[in-house]
Formats: sequence, structure tokens, C-alpha cells
Amino acid sequence: MAAALVLGVLLGPIVLRQSQSLPLMSANGRVIAIKEIETALMRQPSGAEHATDGLAIGMSFRTRNGLLCRTFAMTLGPAGLACREWGEWVIEVLARNPRARKGATGEPYLQGGTHFPDVIRMAVEQRMDGAPLTAARRRP
Repeated sequence: MAAALVLGVLLGPIVLRQSQSLPLMSANGRVIAIKEIETALMRQPSGAEHATDGLAIGMSFRTRNGLLCRTFAMTLGPAGLACREWGEWVIEVLARNPRARKGATGEPYLQGGTHFPDVIRMAVEQRMDGAPLTAARRRP
């Protein structure tokens, strides 16, 4: 319940100001990644220096429960943390991306773990079991 409230508080201003819809949907009390976010979470390597298709994947890791989780940041939208549950990417945390406007000005959009909002870094620290995953260890 508290997680849903936090997600609503963080997501509300983004959704209300966003001129285009975010590739997310609500299902069974969860926010699910769809379209380009889902595709990037499934296929894009972690730690890419530049966003691909408007989205960069930061890091991949396993939780204490064995779930695969990945951080992401949209070039012109929010940053977040998603975990793979029952064949879907469930958005655990979504936050304002302070680098989003920089990506819109033509500057290279660099994405590294240290550039994520504090709320996402804290969520990763609370959930991560061990070290971040390499591409070979990242299979869902």
C-alpha cells in the first residue's frame, strides 16, 4: 500500500506534464513496462553510454528473492527501476530524471549508475543481493 502511494506521488506529476503517454500500463495494482521500455529492459545491455531508442539501461542485478531487476532512464522522460516478475517488467520505482532535459538539447546522453536520482539508487541498494550482473549472468 505504501509503495503504491509513493509510486503515485512520484508518477503523478510526470504523467500530468508529459505531452505523450508513457509506455506503462496498470494491471492488478502494479505498473507494468510496455512497448519501448519493455523492449529495452529485455534486450539492451547494461551500462550503455548513449541512450538507444530514447532509453538507456543503467545496471542489472538480482534481488535477495532472485528477481532480475534493471535501472533505466528515458531521454525525454523519467528514470526508474523495474524487476521481472511472472513474465512482466514491474516498475518498482519511477522518478523525475534530472538529465532528461540535457538529452533534449542535442548533448550526448550519458548514462551511468551515478546519474540516477537518489530514490532509485537507494531502492537498488535496498534490493540488490551481491554485485551488479554482467550480460552473461543477466538472463531472466
